[in-house]
Amino acid sequence: MFFNGPAHVRTDATLFPASTGVPAEQDLPVLPQDLARALFITGRAPYDQTKHGRSSAYEWCHRVAVLPAYLSWSDDPIRRITRTDLARELDPSEKGMLSYTLGQAMCQIFAERQLSVRFFMHVARYASACNLTFAPGQSRADFFGERTVGGYVVAEAKGRSGPLTKKLREAMEEQKRTVKTIKGEVPKIAYASAVHFSSPPLAPCV
Repeated sequence: MFFNGPAHVRTDATLFPASTGVPAEQDLPVLPQDLARALFITGRAPYDQTKHGRSSAYEWCHRVAVLPAYLSWSDDPIRRITRTDLARELDPSEKGMLSYTLGQAMCQIFAERQLSVRFFMHVARYASACNLTFAPGQSRADFFGERTVGGYVVAEAKGRSGPLTKKLREAMEEQKRTVKTIKGEVPKIAYASAVHFSSPPLAPCV
């Protein structure tokens, strides 16, 4: 069930520069339309979001359908994002895809709200166009974007249906550092974000 007001997504953030003003803990207000937008635009430059015409419109429908199918705004005293019964009955691979999708969308919302990132672009898709250079190895972060105040942000996004493990945290820490320069500039901020359901509300850790 969706409400007119926002759900409050609990975030835990550590090791951000004091200059960013990112609080260690907060309840981030997220409206259904905020999440719907992020589900569609995350990873794409604005000029690529609708360039395929009707196919892009169908893709929008496909991505946004995640909300009514799998998510609910709880009616607890503090409104949270929870899974529908259908989402809880998905098989492990389907749950993994849902978690992956939500992880990317919430990474975008956090970057916009807390770090003033205009939009995120997929590293794999735009690396050549934006002259990205990388650390040795095959691992890559997921996203990069430019802040409205200048400078670039790099992000690694994960999603899990259960608790976050030490192994996952270590992998995220490594991947966020894989982008060395963007258009000749060293990123100002590199962070990793993991979204998971915590008994049972959605809760990002960054």
